[in-house]
Amino acid sequence: MTSDVIAGSTGCNAVSIRNILGTLKKAGIVSIAPGTGGAALQREPKDINLWQIYTVIEKTSADDIFKFHPNSSDVCPVGKNMYSLLSRHCEEIVDAMEKTMSKTSLQQLLDEMNIGVI
Repeated sequence: MTSDVIAGSTGCNAVSIRNILGTLKKAGIVSIAPGTGGAALQREPKDINLWQIYTVIEKTSADDIFKFHPNSSDVCPVGKNMYSLLSRHCEEIVDAMEKTMSKTSLQQLLDEMNIGVI
């Protein structure tokens, strides 16, 4: 598929799609043919899971996913303790996210949509 086709389907800007595809290409998930050749999976869908895709495109540290106010008041009993209170829980959430997303392959999603291969 070309970036223009994907952009039209997703409602996203074609330049953003090209940037994402370039990132996925560097990770060995897709191949890109120059010009209007488009992009294709470089590996079998069963060998690609959601966590692999997510980690290529998004940051995965709890600090990047969960944004805390950077200027919390040192005199506020809630604000000054918020990060230390929640950081451990946020790490657990990211771990659970990784475990769950790693269990779901691209092939599983294709099967659920009754598409088979893209």
